[in-house]
Amino acid sequence: MQTRSTTADGLTVVTLEGELDKLTSDVARSELDRVLGAERLLVDLSAVTFLDSAGLHVLFRVARAVTKAGGRLGVVVPPESPLRRAVEITHIAGAALVCDSLEAGASALHGVSATEGSGTGVAARPRPARR
Repeated sequence: MQTRSTTADGLTVVTLEGELDKLTSDVARSELDRVLGAERLLVDLSAVTFLDSAGLHVLFRVARAVTKAGGRLGVVVPPESPLRRAVEITHIAGAALVCDSLEAGASALHGVSATEGSGTGVAARPRPARR
């Protein structure tokens, strides 16, 4: 698991690369804990190749912490990503803004105040209708 963080214009982006699973979740958790004070946080999962329940737990945990602190969280999962299905069936959009790209996530998080819409699950792209 490789991680890197950048901050610009009030937006912190944490990029994760590799597998986010039981063996690597501590690395991701440590990096995300380090930036928890950010008002707007975008977690880029574009380069994550595998996600298990431990990785999902990390995402839900950071979503709760960011929301509790009055911030906003976005998670970037491109439509073609192998993680997309896991994100959809676990309803991460109920805890964070799910975005198709970094650009969409940055725009969405800059367009919403920290107190407006926290934890609403508003997606940067429309979600398909449930059957």
